[in-house]
Amino acid sequence: GGYMFDRREKSLYNGEEIIPLTQREKKVMDTLCANVGHVTSIEQIETAVWSDHPAGYAALRSLLFRLRLNLPEGMINNTSGSGYKIHQ
Repeated sequence: GGYMFDRREKSLYNGEEIIPLTQREKKVMDTLCANVGHVTSIEQIETAVWSDHPAGYAALRSLLFRLRLNLPEGMINNTSGSGYKIHQ
């Protein structure tokens, strides 16, 4: 759908347009994109985003909600409470 996340630069593109993300949103995208097509556990994402003090599932859900607003519907899916999966 024209979306691309540059893991080196930590930038999300829709075609030529850069979509602004917070530092935490970039960490989530980087973690999910490292495992494209596979489930990334909630714990893996929390560790990547809040390495020193996990903020909890509610904070993660809020972060993912905001991130999903910048992506096509269905690109990031929850897999039965075990984690999240991003599709190409």
